[in-house]
Amino acid sequence: MGTFAILSGGGGFLSLFHAVLLFGHIATIVPGIALTVLTLIGVPLVIRFCLRSVRDLTEQIDRIDFAARGTRLTDSRVPREILPVVAGVNEALQRIDAGFEVTQRFFMNAAHELRTPIAILRVQLDAFPTDIAHEKLRAVVRRLTVVVNQILDIERFRQNPMEKKLLDLRTTVSTVVADLAPYAIAEGYSIELDQPQTSVWVHGDAQALDRLVINLVQNAVQHGGKWGTLKVSLSADGTIAVQDEGPGIPPDRHEQIFEPFYRVNPHGAGSGSGLKMVRDIAHFHSGEAILVESSPSGSRFVVRLPIISPSDVHAGIRDGRFLTPAN
Repeated sequence: MGTFAILSGGGGFLSLFHAVLLFGHIATIVPGIALTVLTLIGVPLVIRFCLRSVRDLTEQIDRIDFAARGTRLTDSRVPREILPVVAGVNEALQRIDAGFEVTQRFFMNAAHELRTPIAILRVQLDAFPTDIAHEKLRAVVRRLTVVVNQILDIERFRQNPMEKKLLDLRTTVSTVVADLAPYAIAEGYSIELDQPQTSVWVHGDAQALDRLVINLVQNAVQHGGKWGTLKVSLSADGTIAVQDEGPGIPPDRHEQIFEPFYRVNPHGAGSGSGLKMVRDIAHFHSGEAILVESSPSGSRFVVRLPIISPSDVHAGIRDGRFLTPAN
C-alpha cells in the first residue's frame, strides 16, 4: 500500500464581538439609506401634496384685477394655519374697494358740479365781443369741457356695461364730425370727412363708438398744432382713421400715449385718458387702435373694427342674433 497525505485547514471563525459589530453596521446603513431616499424624494412629494391648496390660493391672487371690483379669495381646502392670512387679504381687498368707490364718486360728483358753472361761463363769454383775450378764455373753457366729459365718460362706461346693437358706422362718424366741426374750426383747423356711400355695419355699443370717434377727433384738435386740415376717413372694411398735420409724437412714446392719464405735453389740454378709452372701446368690439404714422408733418391714428356683411345683417336680424339697428 502507498502513503496517503491529508491536508486540512481554514480561516478562523468570527468572534461574537465582530459578528455583532458587522450586523450592527448593516442594521444602521440600510435604514440610513432608506431614510435618505425618503427624505430626498418622499418628503417633497408629501409637502407638495399637502400644500396644493396654497398653489390654488396663489393662482387666485395672480388673477386679482384692479379693474374688477369685489374680488375675494376662497378659503376652501386651505390649511387652517393659512386661514387668517386669507381673511386678512380679503379684508384688505374690501378696504381697497371701498376707497376706490369713494374716489370714483368724488370724481363723478366733482365732474357733474363743474358742468354747470362751465356751461354758464361759456354762455357769458359768448355774450362778449370777440377779441384775443376772450378767445383765449373760450379756448380754456373748451378744454375744461373736454376734461370734464372724459372723466364722466370713464365712470359711465365703468358702471354701465356696453350693449351691442347693429349700427352703421357712417352715421356715427358723420354725426361726430358735424358736431365737432365748429370746435375744430374755432381751434384753427379745417376738417374733412371721407367715407363710402354704402353702409358699414358693425355690432357694437352706439354710445361707446360715438365716444371713440369723439376722442380721436378731440385728440387731433388738441395735439395737431392748431393749424392745417384734420382728415377723418371711414373705409368699407371698418377702418376709422384720423390724421392731423401737427408736430408728431416721438417714436419712444407711441405706446405710452395709450396708457391712462399719460400726456405727451404735461401742460397741454385734456386729461390724458382719451386714447386709453379709444383702445379699451376698440378691444371691447374685438378691434384695435394704433398709431400707424407719426412724423413732423402729422400723426395718423387708426381704429380697425370687425364689420358685418349685409347678408349677415339681414340673417342676424331674422334669427334674433342681432338687436335692432341703433341708427
